[in-house]
Amino acid sequence: MKTLIKTLLSLFALSLATPLYATTITGNGLPSAHTSLFNGTVIDFESAAPGLTTQLTYPEVTMTPSMGVSGQLSVEDLTGFNTTGQHISLRRQEEAQAIRFDFLTPVNALGMNIGGTNKNWLLTAYSAANAVLDTHAIPLNDPSDDQAWYGIVAANITYATLVNTEFAQLPSSSTQDYITIDNLTYSRVPAPAPLALLAIGLLAVGFSHRIKH
Repeated sequence: MKTLIKTLLSLFALSLATPLYATTITGNGLPSAHTSLFNGTVIDFESAAPGLTTQLTYPEVTMTPSMGVSGQLSVEDLTGFNTTGQHISLRRQEEAQAIRFDFLTPVNALGMNIGGTNKNWLLTAYSAANAVLDTHAIPLNDPSDDQAWYGIVAANITYATLVNTEFAQLPSSSTQDYITIDNLTYSRVPAPAPLALLAIGLLAVGFSHRIKH
């Protein structure tokens, strides 16, 4: 039994030094319903001033649109396209075809409702060293309004980008798109690492075996 406990403690210590796994998450409804984002911070854009802007700043995250002529995003209130109430959009009229989310301090999960996509968009999470932690290809979902949301779980996400990859490769009016973004949700609560889960599972088995004997 002592040997088992030593093994479990070693596994648990190793798990603490092991980076959290990276994975994509998706669902329908609000991103905050997901276990990785439960009790996270939600930005629903209801308090933002309507209209065009080249940057949208909140206490913990700054959103900067880019690519195209003016590189602006729009704060608006339209019905449908996976949004509820006021939200932001990247519109072909302003030709902003990318947006960057910079977090004041690193997060371990993020998600958002995204709608109206007719082109290929890619959500990418980055570390402070600009290393790609994971990517999430956003499916074409126009004109669906099933409240689809998309996100990434990874350790220490410093910033994330959402980019129209077709426009990035060939900027033209034919590759522009108009998408909506709502309910940006992020969390700093780490998801359990695989080794930690293994250690907990083995510990439970060990105590169960001890009780039976």
